[in-house]
Amino acid sequence: MYQWLCADLAGTDKDWIIVYWHHPPYSKGSHDSDTDPHLTEMREKFLPVIEAYGVDLQLTGHSHSYERSMLIDGHYGDSTTFGPAYTVDGGDGDPLGDGPYLKGTLGPAPHEGTVYSVVGSSSKNSGGLTLHPAMAYALNYEGSLLVDVEGHVLDGYFIDKDGVIDDVFQIVKGSTSDGDGDGAPDAFDNCMDVANASQCDSDQDGYGNLCDADYNNDGVVGISDFNLLRPAIGTSSPPSDPVYDHNCDGVVAIPDFNVYRSFFGKVPGPSGYTCAGTVSCP
Repeated sequence: MYQWLCADLAGTDKDWIIVYWHHPPYSKGSHDSDTDPHLTEMREKFLPVIEAYGVDLQLTGHSHSYERSMLIDGHYGDSTTFGPAYTVDGGDGDPLGDGPYLKGTLGPAPHEGTVYSVVGSSSKNSGGLTLHPAMAYALNYEGSLLVDVEGHVLDGYFIDKDGVIDDVFQIVKGSTSDGDGDGAPDAFDNCMDVANASQCDSDQDGYGNLCDADYNNDGVVGISDFNLLRPAIGTSSPPSDPVYDHNCDGVVAIPDFNVYRSFFGKVPGPSGYTCAGTVSCP
């Protein structure tokens, strides 16, 4: 298995790499990765390999709980030795929480971080769960992990047996540069050339309000868009359509008209989202 894994990882140049096997390298569920020799062996022998080859997500079962790590790298000891030195990103990975996990390279690159998830509660949970220090989230309840990959974004959702989404994490790969300096990486910025820290996007089409004056969604900003904007100037938003409120301050006024004017004859954006131009995006 070890030789096969090494050869398989060495032979791929895919943008995303997900590996799975049975015994989890990190767990404090119905099995303890500090004391179970099978779990210890996988952590000590196999994790250095998958991290060197740039694996993004590693999935296991065996321990009957749901556990999901932060973005981590380089920890091969027991739980008492885990600390900040091994966290590439110690946040929760939720786009609406601490923000997504960012990896600078689109494609396999060594030691940019891996997320580890124990998905052992699809059929049952066995109790005894405590939080391993590598984990961002843990739950003793039946459910499944849904993984969705589109372009440079991977989304993970743990959906429990009642249909509730209990855990959300996201990994964004590619450039982590922030050309407009608004705190949103270019790959995750709905207005890449205009600073918009709020990422306000009233019509949820993947283009932020500050770079989207295409109100009729025909692909270009023109006179027909001005005819839609004109009666809204001087009104509050709402009741006016918030797409006219480019700076999202609650009022449609001259600054919003100036945004329209700067985009006249142009297309909206650019946006870092591959889904831009569709609803709902992201």
